[in-house]
Amino acid sequence: MRFKEIIKKFELQPHEEGGYFSPPERSNFKIMSQEGKIRKEWSTIYYMLTADRPINFLTSNASDIVHIYHSGLPFKYVLVNLDGGIEYYTLGPNIKKGHKLKMVVPGGYWKAGFIEYNFSHEYSLISEVVVPGWEREDMEIITEKHVVDRFSDKSNLKQILQNFCKKQPIHSALKNSYPLKQSKNVFIKPTL
Repeated sequence: MRFKEIIKKFELQPHEEGGYFSPPERSNFKIMSQEGKIRKEWSTIYYMLTADRPINFLTSNASDIVHIYHSGLPFKYVLVNLDGGIEYYTLGPNIKKGHKLKMVVPGGYWKAGFIEYNFSHEYSLISEVVVPGWEREDMEIITEKHVVDRFSDKSNLKQILQNFCKKQPIHSALKNSYPLKQSKNVFIKPTL
């Protein structure tokens, strides 16, 4: 299935973080968040990165988010934990290569992601389950200023993360995030 067919079938729309998302489904039950706010117990969306929108820009959410792989290309994540350490994960179909079928991003972590597209696959489709349920006010888009303020003493980490900040052009961010090689219009990232 082509990504444009998936967009139509699931009524996906452009997301401010990059990629596309479906209108959220939400629990009928409410709970109190750690911040003392009343939230739906959970919410879930389909989320898709595509050849034309291959980056999930750097964000942070107050809630935990479970990411579940469905189809297409591997979805590569860069996470910054609460101690400032960087972690790399890949959601994808190949468990032998270390891909995960699901992963949890704890609340407060910084998260960015991308796909390395090719002509046989042009998207990665996942679901996100957010607990407590997602609300826009609980999400923050991380700017270059946030990165510089938090990592002024770690230039290599700062450089990687700045490449995932939203103000950068999409393809510039992808090409500068890792040393990428281009061969026959297929981007290949070396093993980290």
